[in-house]
Amino acid sequence: MKHIPNQSFWKLWNISFGFFGVQIAYALQSANISRIFSTLGADPHNLSYFWILPPLMGIIVQPIIGALSDKTWTRFGRRIPYLFVGAVVAVLVMCMLPNAGSFGMAVSTAMIFGLFSLMFLDTSINVAMQPFKMMVGDMVNEEQKSLAYSIQSFLCNAGSLVGYIFPFVLTGIGISNIAPEGVVPDTVIFSFYAGAAILILCVLYTTAKVKEYPPELYAEYHGIKQEEKSEKTNMLQLLIKAPRHSGPSVLCSSSAGRHLCLCGPTPTALSRSTPSMHLPYRARSMVSPAPFWTPPRSSITPQATG
Repeated sequence: MKHIPNQSFWKLWNISFGFFGVQIAYALQSANISRIFSTLGADPHNLSYFWILPPLMGIIVQPIIGALSDKTWTRFGRRIPYLFVGAVVAVLVMCMLPNAGSFGMAVSTAMIFGLFSLMFLDTSINVAMQPFKMMVGDMVNEEQKSLAYSIQSFLCNAGSLVGYIFPFVLTGIGISNIAPEGVVPDTVIFSFYAGAAILILCVLYTTAKVKEYPPELYAEYHGIKQEEKSEKTNMLQLLIKAPRHSGPSVLCSSSAGRHLCLCGPTPTALSRSTPSMHLPYRARSMVSPAPFWTPPRSSITPQATG
């Protein structure tokens, strides 16, 4: 098994850099979603029910994405396609969610729209988040994993900090933090826009800078034997291409140097001189040499062979 080479600090940084944008999106959701739903007309005493979705989506989505990406190989990599798709969906939802009160919908409709937007945002953030964790395991050796995860933790906390202070910074530079009833303030809307822009830029940066190992090299670094994979594939092909017959197979003993073989529904008479190499494997296994003593024809009895 080959040893995964050491990575430079900046390569480790690039592997996890997109986590910065993902965490900004998550922090914006955590800090502002209650304000958004309150603005739409939700009862503040029931807002805690909306917070069931984030951990629920994490429990469901992250293991699924991990399992699917383990079996995925594309020219873009195995983790990056999921990362990119999750980030794109998150960006779209982040642009729509804070505008739920500006679409002219009724309160109940706006609430339903906001609820589904929150569900999609949680799902897409988890889809984008999981690949970053798994790329460290794929591309970093044991000696550097602590450094790689430290960089990831730093970017995670830095992204959270930026996401939480965005509305306050925008308020400080003069953007209105007050809006008509039922409309989300501009500070929250523009915070989501800025977070969406940073998220997609961070993900594009990681996608451009990080090249995942191809399947052969990945197998060498992680001790995966190609022979075992090939053997599993060949066995599957054998099962798929295995011959099928529609009836029982029986073998009848006979006299005069001839044997009657029923391989399937069609009986086949075989002479002693018939070369067995020209017969199917199952038929060859059934043809036995002529017995020393040949019973009378009337005593011939079919024998089931399965």
